[in-house]
Formats: sequence, C-alpha cells, structure tokens
Amino acid sequence: IQPPTGKLTELLGGDDPRLEVWPAGLLSPYLVVNFLSPNSANATSKLAVRMALQYAVNKTAVSQVWGGPQLNDIADQILPPLCTAHRSFCPYPNNGGTGDPDTARRLLAEAGYPDGVTLKLVFRNRDIHPETARELRVSMARAGIDIELVPASINELFSTYFSPAAARQGRWDLALTGWEPDWYGNNARTYLQPLFDSSGVSENDDWSSNFGYYRSVRTNELLTAALTARSEDEAAELFRAAEGEVLYDAAIVPILFAHQYWFHSTRIRNWLPYPVLNGDLTAIWLSSRNGDDREGRSGRLSSPDSKHQ
Repeated sequence: IQPPTGKLTELLGGDDPRLEVWPAGLLSPYLVVNFLSPNSANATSKLAVRMALQYAVNKTAVSQVWGGPQLNDIADQILPPLCTAHRSFCPYPNNGGTGDPDTARRLLAEAGYPDGVTLKLVFRNRDIHPETARELRVSMARAGIDIELVPASINELFSTYFSPAAARQGRWDLALTGWEPDWYGNNARTYLQPLFDSSGVSENDDWSSNFGYYRSVRTNELLTAALTARSEDEAAELFRAAEGEVLYDAAIVPILFAHQYWFHSTRIRNWLPYPVLNGDLTAIWLSSRNGDDREGRSGRLSSPDSKHQ
C-alpha cells in the first residue's frame, strides 16, 4: 500500500525497512499550458509568456510539498533518467530549481505585459494538490504572474476542463497534472506521443492526453519518424529531437520526477514494481523470517534493473 503522506517524514527518518522507494520516471507534477485560452489577450499563445512560466516556478518549493529529494527529483525536461533515450537537458536554467523571477519578468515585458499577467490554474482539489497549487501561486507572484486558483475534482478536471470547449472558453490557462509511463526502459514513446502528438486531429476532436491542445508540425514529423525508425538508437535520437521541440515551444512546465513508494510487510521478498503502482505478483515470495534479511529485493531506495526494464 501507499502510506499516508503525513506519515512519510516519520517513516523516512526512521529508515523503516517496510518502506520501499523507487525512482519510477513519473513526470509528476507538471504544468500543462492551454494554447486555446483567450484570457489576458491570448497570453498563453505567446511564446515569451510560456517561456516566462519556465523561469517563474520554484520547483524546489514544490519538491518539499511532494516529500523532498528523497521522494522526487527536479525535472527540467520530459524524458527521465530511467528512459533509455534520456540525455540531460535543461533549456531554461533555473538556479537549481528555485527559479529565475527576474528573467521571467523580462520575458513578460517583451510579450507586452510589463505590469504582469493574470492566469487561471486548475488543479485537483484533494491530497497534496491544493498545497502544490498554493506554492505555485507564491512562486509565480515573484515574477508578476497573478494566479487565480481553480479547484476541481479529478472527474471534473479530465471530463470538463480538458475538453475543447472549456479550453477555448478560457476556463483555465494552466493545469496541474502528472504522467506515468506504461513500462520502464525504452519508453520515450509513452511520454511524447500521447502528450504532444496532434496528427490528424481537429480543434473539436478528442485530443486524448494532449491536454493543452499543443500543435506542432515539426514535432509530429519527428514522432512519426521515431516510431518508424530502423533502430533503437535512431529512434532515441528522434525522440530527443521531439522533446527539444516541445520544450523550446514551452508547451509544458516540467516540475518533478516523482518516485513511487510502498509500505509492505518485512516478510515480502522480490517485489518488482511496474509503473502505476503495480508489481509482478508472480515474482513475490514470503520469507519465514520477519525483518530485513536482504533475501531477494528489499530496502529503502532501489532502481529498476535490466530484469524488468
């Protein structure tokens, strides 16, 4: 099971062997930018405004809400280190995650907002998401970005706010959400294709997980080429190029690569996690002894190996 967030500090501080933490490649949380919003004179359709958002966010503050560096890493890109196509990439230097509000203000002024801009942020109304949204509002204010908080249930977020009509009506400008890969290892496709491919869709279509209605002919071309590449190395290079296009277009604001964590009996052995909080039940066995005797896989912090990538 996942222990309550309020218990994590105690469990981590006590080095409890029943708590297991895995770097899982979760792009969570991140900010989706609504390209269709008419708010503040179509502010989010302007590249300089979207770039300002990259510098405005204090990712370190959000990291603390999400359990701190033991449970997450600062994300400056889309593909995490666990992805075989990953190469370290930071197009918007942010002082180690704390942000650069001065650069954000300069970009806003270049975009025609010398006195700042107001944007609506929709977020899930439970768990740690409201606190995350409040931290984002505080950090954005440093850069002259006034955030109007729009809480919503998870059903409302995905069925109502992410609809084309709500996006065009300006019911939100930014959305706080997250993404989990479908498998480990060679998985660049599971991030880039669903989130950013706009091939063959019209404005009124279901854009699936491309929540911000981001459209880029070049990104589509790179994704198509990657999916039909003749080798894994060639595909990885094309996926990295597509990642670069999305980031230079500032279609999202990456914030964290969150780890997954579980609390289980000390008798559990060989727990091999899958994404989305699942595990290989066929590999599990129970030790006759309680305690962390290190038979099989157990322990506080691990990372996937080749057996299940």
